[in-house]
Amino acid sequence: MKTRLYFFYGLLILGFLLLAGRLVELQIILGTKNREIAEGNRIKKIVIPAPRGIIYGRGNQPLVRNVPVYRLCPSTSLRAGDPSTPCQVISREQAISLEAQGKDDNLRMDIGREYVYGPVLAHVLGYLGEANEEEVKSSLWQLGDLLGRTGIEEQYNAILAGKNGGELVEVNAQGEKIRQIGEIAPEPGKDVRLSLDAELSQVAYEALDGRPGAVVVSEVKTGKILTLVSLPSFD
Repeated sequence: MKTRLYFFYGLLILGFLLLAGRLVELQIILGTKNREIAEGNRIKKIVIPAPRGIIYGRGNQPLVRNVPVYRLCPSTSLRAGDPSTPCQVISREQAISLEAQGKDDNLRMDIGREYVYGPVLAHVLGYLGEANEEEVKSSLWQLGDLLGRTGIEEQYNAILAGKNGGELVEVNAQGEKIRQIGEIAPEPGKDVRLSLDAELSQVAYEALDGRPGAVVVSEVKTGKILTLVSLPSFD
């Protein structure tokens, strides 16, 4: 009988020791990690995109405009296996709806471009595209960042691109903002000024009348390029 009691007490003590050990692990050893996870669940970082520098033509005529672009980007875990997975452009109304529902974790608001003269100056100005895998690995850019592709946008990307800011906010379980913790203002990009005459380029583009070819017009006294049009083009 005594042997059974000793065996029972031994199991009871062993159980208490295991329970105490588990509590020590959770509270002391894993306590910091658990606090970080809990903190991460209620602290949200919102990227504040930097306005991109404007490209001007002759006579300070703007050739591009900055416009807000709303995109749904795959989560980091989903893009880990395929960083080339693009973000999906959505409308402003869809973005507002997602924010109202607290489903905006993967929502990004960036600064996109509107090209005033469309295909007329497409070859010269270029366009914006998402950062590729190599650019992300360089640590200079993050997944989803918009960079210059071809033309002036790419050649002078370092000048045109500003530096994004950010906002840290505390949110509740529904994802609603409770208070602002901190904010870093974005740094706008710098403008680039060209000698291109947009109106003259428009005339040259129309004169080609859709036929493959190119038109180059320069100013004799200064050598400045006033027109640089090529067909076929793209919008």
